Amino acid sequence: MLNSVMKLSRVGTGFAADHLLTTRIALTRIELRAARGRASHSPPELLARALGDPACAMRALTSTLPFGGTRGANGIDIEGRPQQAGELRIVDQRHVSPGYFQTMRIPLLRGRTFNDSDDSRGGARSS
Repeated sequence: MLNSVMKLSRVGTGFAADHLLTTRIALTRIELRAARGRASHSPPELLARALGDPACAMRALTSTLPFGGTRGANGIDIEGRPQQAGELRIVDQRHVSPGYFQTMRIPLLRGRTFNDSDDSRGGARSS
């Protein structure tokens, strides 16, 4: 067992945890309902308010930190493929703001990162 623990301690996490400061922003359901659509609760505004220190070089928001102990799992349907009896189709879901991958130093292998013009429909808005 000790060998397994030693081997696991050497496995890369996929992000750089050093030099990171995290904080939790918790809103009640009433605050969330009231905040919906208000500019003061938009991700850029929350970042500016929560991490306004100019010494902070990069900033980002996420709904769940890696290895944070919570999951945002949702059931899914696959078009054209009926679900079989007993089959469980779930995906983990995390919400992140622009700058998350750079802040966590998660390398981009292909494609592009998110930016402020990506909307809630999952596509980039034309400028």
